[in-house]
Amino acid sequence: MMNLSPADFKTILSELVDENPLACRGVLRLCGTEFTDTIKTAQVTLGQRSILRVNLDFLRTHCATPEHVKAVLLHEFLHVVLGHTQRFQKVSNALNLAADAIVNAIIHRKCGDAYSSFFNRFYSETARGAINLLRSRADADLETLGVSRETLHIWTKLYQGELSLDDVYQAVCANGASALHEALKSGRLVFLGNHTGEGMEDLDLPPEIRGQLDFAHGMLRTTGALPGQQLQCGNLTVPQIEDPALKAWRTTVSELLRRLAAPDARNRARRLEARVVRLPVLHEGDRRATLQAGWSPLLPEANWLLPMAEPAVGTAVYLDVSGSMTAELQRLTTILLRFKHLLRTPFWAFSDAVTPAVFKAGQLVTGTTGGTELGCVIEHLKATRPQKALVITDGYVASPPGEWRDTLTRHGVEFLISNGGSTQIVCKLGRPVHTLPALPKR
Repeated sequence: MMNLSPADFKTILSELVDENPLACRGVLRLCGTEFTDTIKTAQVTLGQRSILRVNLDFLRTHCATPEHVKAVLLHEFLHVVLGHTQRFQKVSNALNLAADAIVNAIIHRKCGDAYSSFFNRFYSETARGAINLLRSRADADLETLGVSRETLHIWTKLYQGELSLDDVYQAVCANGASALHEALKSGRLVFLGNHTGEGMEDLDLPPEIRGQLDFAHGMLRTTGALPGQQLQCGNLTVPQIEDPALKAWRTTVSELLRRLAAPDARNRARRLEARVVRLPVLHEGDRRATLQAGWSPLLPEANWLLPMAEPAVGTAVYLDVSGSMTAELQRLTTILLRFKHLLRTPFWAFSDAVTPAVFKAGQLVTGTTGGTELGCVIEHLKATRPQKALVITDGYVASPPGEWRDTLTRHGVEFLISNGGSTQIVCKLGRPVHTLPALPKR
């Protein structure tokens, strides 16, 4: 038990903001604090009025040190920054466990045993099977608990930062989750933080908050905190529905979206990116420069990670929403939602007219008139003038006039043809054409 008053909690929160582990300062200092027993642990709600809600009784019962309190706060902060509370329309117990394991491993690697010992303490009586992935104990400790060789291998890779959320989720599903379901059903296991997405469903966040989230994620990526150094935020999600086509298609879609991304000159929004800047100002994070100052007659330059405003970057996407695409739209929109951070917003839907398309509460919201006409896309390209664009269609369109080639070439348009679609007509336009792979046989 820990004697923790509201004033004590606010002192610990202020310390956490000052220490700024995992670049949490920008987001946490924008949140008001509310003490409540309507939630089990802690929850961040972002919006015009951002609030950090905390159950003090939970912290008093399960935390032994101020570092344990900070670990709970960082746990919820990382869920928010990594998009775990925002990207999933539906979640499962296995997904919740995998997301918590990823977050706990980041806290252990970057903040050490003083913080991660909270998770060892909290899960000590429920650690069975895959639940052991939530704890940071050493290999020998897990071996004494009779953990399977497969779980021990996954645990080792996870805490070395070599596994993504996809990897952990698939491992939990493959090894079975009976112990997890039993522990949750009996009430012996409680997931930390907000696992429902309440207050986080595809909000139009204020620019200041969105900028701080983007900056925090950039800092995590730049400093190597994220698992799998090369992975971007989009790789830290799993499909909303279990569908073999999602895995077969997402690689093709994500590669095209990344390759065709370009600055949006018409968008005044800016994103904060962490950049390494050399300044003649010492700080404890650059030990080489600090040591050099002890013997060099010149003041050495130290490396600083600073937020820099960069133009918004994304891919202009035109999605065919005509009647002939109905069978493909569910899968395609699920994939686009997964990679929406790579899209220009709004992106565009077309049938025989181009209309804005956005995601609300995990659903595609747009308009359609039923037919299919590329001419409306050509006119829209002329009006908006993107550097590059991706048109996703089934290819069942009318034969295009020859003069369209110049417009398509000028704006770097490429085509992605849905499974079962036709490339016969779009191939005549002289632009790159890609096709989604055939669906796996069930």
